[in-house]
Amino acid sequence: MVSASQKPRSRPLQYQRVIDTLKARIQSGEWQPGQRLPTVVDLSSELGVGLSSVREAIRILGSEQLLRIEQGRGIFVSDAPRLPPGLFDNVGLHAETTLAALFEARRIIEPGLAALAAQRATAEDITIIHAAAQQMAVLAQEKRDYSEPDLLLHRQIALAANNPFMSKVMEMVLDLVAESRLLTMRLPNMPGRSSQYHMLIAEAIKEHDPSRAEALMRAHLDDQIAELQRVEIERRQPTR
Repeated sequence: MVSASQKPRSRPLQYQRVIDTLKARIQSGEWQPGQRLPTVVDLSSELGVGLSSVREAIRILGSEQLLRIEQGRGIFVSDAPRLPPGLFDNVGLHAETTLAALFEARRIIEPGLAALAAQRATAEDITIIHAAAQQMAVLAQEKRDYSEPDLLLHRQIALAANNPFMSKVMEMVLDLVAESRLLTMRLPNMPGRSSQYHMLIAEAIKEHDPSRAEALMRAHLDDQIAELQRVEIERRQPTR
C-alpha cells in the first residue's frame, strides 16, 4: 500500500498561482480601483510564468468582475472589485464571531499541517517556505504589505503536508485568511512578531522537527488571537 507521503503531489496550476497573487494585491490595496495593471508581458516576467497562464488568470478575474479588460487600453482593477461567490458567501469576515471562528479553525488545522510538512517536505518545499519567510521578514521590517509571501508560506506548508484532503480544506479558507491579513497587519508589533514566528516555523520544517513545527504554528496563532482580543477589549473600554 502506498503511504500518503509517497503519493504524487497535487500542486496548483500556474494560472491559479497568478490568480492568488493578483487577488492579494487587490485585497491589500496595493492596486486601487481603476488602477491600470502592468502588461501581460511584464506580469509574466515578474511572476516567472508563461504568457498563457497570465492571460488565463486575467480572463478568470475579469469574469469574476475583479478586473476590467479594455481593448486597446489595457487591464484595470474594477471600480468596485468584489470577491467571487464561494463557500463563505453569507459570512461577513468583519463580524467579530466570524473572525474568531476563522482563527479557531486555523488553530485546529494548521499546527497539524506544519507537523506533517516537517515530516514530508521535499527540498523544493523547504526552499519555497524559507524564501517566503525571508521575504515576509524584509517587507515587515520595511512596513510594506507582506500578504503575498505570507499566504505563499501557508499554502506551501499545506502542500508540503502532502495530504490532498487537508490541502483542499486549507484552500477553502485562504480567501478569508487573505482578508484577515488586512486586519492583523494593522495591529501594533504584529508584523514583526508574525515574521519571526514564520522564520522559526520554516527552520523547524527544514530540520524535519514535527513537534517543534506544530508547537510554533500553534503559538503563532495563539499570539494573533491574544492580540486581537486585547485590541477588542481596549476598543470596548469607555473613553475618559
